[in-house]
Amino acid sequence: MRMALLAMAALAGCQEQAPAAAPAVTTQAAPAGASLSPVAFQGEWNADLAACGSGASETRLIITGRDLRFYESRQTIVSSSQSSDNEISLQTMATGEGQMWTDSFRFRLSADGGSLTDVASGLVRRRCPG
Repeated sequence: MRMALLAMAALAGCQEQAPAAAPAVTTQAAPAGASLSPVAFQGEWNADLAACGSGASETRLIITGRDLRFYESRQTIVSSSQSSDNEISLQTMATGEGQMWTDSFRFRLSADGGSLTDVASGLVRRRCPG
């Protein structure tokens, strides 16, 4: 628990500074009730469109303004950084089985908004109709 609190404090104290030549980065903290993920990224995403709405796919991801919902877990967004209209980095906090941990995700949205790539894993999910 102490390590988790130290990690949260370190995460909260970090501020990204972009090099002079890099594009501007917009960073948001977690104000009460505010959305931390842009609307363009929100919705249900799945690697197999046939599994949309079933909740049965291990690749399912639902992005809301405040959290990420995976097949068997949910993570609360604590901050976000958007370096362009089609790329976002999210820092999350999760709890489960008596543990608390932080995670980071970077997602890239296709130009047409129909697919979402998890930059770290390369997994491509399609936007579910909705």
